[in-house]
Amino acid sequence: MIVAYARVSSTDQNLDRQIEAFINYRAETKAVAAFVFLLA
Repeated sequence: MIVAYARVSSTDQNLDRQIEAFINYRAETKAVAAFVFLLA
């Protein structure tokens, strides 16, 4: 099993490019899960 970690620092950023890069690196990726935590 391979686990990737991606994060953003502000609310105006998103994970799309990081997730896309991981999927392109691991073409046989079966699932992607994203967890979002908003810290106030």
